Amino acid sequence: MSPTRRSFIKYASLAAGGSTLALRPFGALNAMAQATTGYKALVCIFLYGGNDANNMLVPFDAQGYANYAKVRRSLAIPQKTLLQLGQLPTFAIHPSLTGLQTIFDGRAGAFVANVGTLNIPTTRAQYNAGSNLPDNLFSHADQQIEWQNAAQSAATQTGWAGRVSDLLNSNYNPTATIPMVTSVAGDTVFCNGQTSTPVSVTPGNTSGATCGETAGECAAQSEIAQSMLTFDSGLSLVQADNAITSNAYLYSKVLSNPNNS
Repeated sequence: MSPTRRSFIKYASLAAGGSTLALRPFGALNAMAQATTGYKALVCIFLYGGNDANNMLVPFDAQGYANYAKVRRSLAIPQKTLLQLGQLPTFAIHPSLTGLQTIFDGRAGAFVANVGTLNIPTTRAQYNAGSNLPDNLFSHADQQIEWQNAAQSAATQTGWAGRVSDLLNSNYNPTATIPMVTSVAGDTVFCNGQTSTPVSVTPGNTSGATCGETAGECAAQSEIAQSMLTFDSGLSLVQADNAITSNAYLYSKVLSNPNNS
């Protein structure tokens, strides 16, 4: 693994924790991007909560805002408080999104609108007929999974990031000591591939669990714990869990090694 990749994972972990080098959340990622030449990473932030998108990006022209206000009624944001977008003046954003306004007007960000978990563009008549709809369309939990797996059913156990890793790993990450995909949110469907697995790090900690005993006692405990992972129980689930735990020890060792920074 290259030093820049290890450093990026470290900064991403700290940024997700909300504090590093006195920078605000995700400020460390921005600092890392500016300090690194030639390295690029796709950072995906998934918000499990709901988002009132109709009050996030709002029509700002007279007719558009009138239609918006008519539909939203008491939920409509007063037009004078909205933040007009310089690069897209017929639209504005929620008053609290000052940072996003700066990013957009600086041509460093973009909005992708009219997206969702529908399989194809669907009319009201097609919806009423149940034509080619994703499973459990109005189930929040199912839709959260389908956003991550890009599949028609929440039962699909691989995510689109994991499947991208399946395709690219042999060409772009063949000799790396950690996986191509890193999660700072634990085990997620989004990161799981068919032939590849992600590395999961705890925000603010890339060295794994800590030990409160002496250095010798901690080393002995770690050695015993790892030796148990080689025991063949004959149980498939236990063996699979042992493989995951063994990888966790390996990845933690790589990330915490100062010689790799």
